[in-house]
Amino acid sequence: MKVLIVDASIVVRERLLEDLLADLAHIEVVGQAKNAEEGREFVRRLKPDVVILDVLLPKGSGTDLLTEIKRANPQAKAIVLTNYSDPNTRRRCVALGADRFLSKATELARVGSVLRALSPPPNRNAFRPRFRRRHCTHRPTSGHLRAP
Repeated sequence: MKVLIVDASIVVRERLLEDLLADLAHIEVVGQAKNAEEGREFVRRLKPDVVILDVLLPKGSGTDLLTEIKRANPQAKAIVLTNYSDPNTRRRCVALGADRFLSKATELARVGSVLRALSPPPNRNAFRPRFRRRHCTHRPTSGHLRAP
């Protein structure tokens, strides 16, 4: 699953990368943006499956970016991770299409479990071991496979 992080704080971006997402095998962080303008460009170019974004961003609004993400790719998941977790901001983000809304102050450590919950179920057909018959011979007269 391709993840994009959009947050003005390098501390938050590094914490997400080093502490919270590093051990998730199915996660590939494809980019980090420090403002809404970069986030918009990365969303368009990288086409992430999940965007983790803040509400308050330089060079634009996180809520505007959330709207653009959902308009460009309705299947993309959006996790709003912010210090502005008042009920009005939460309701607005959910109305705009946020799949999850987390407070940086109290729920930052939940990002990994939220990503696991948003992950698509594993493709049961992705790995199918191939069995080979070894040392078999084909006898044209009988049409059967036989071991020597």
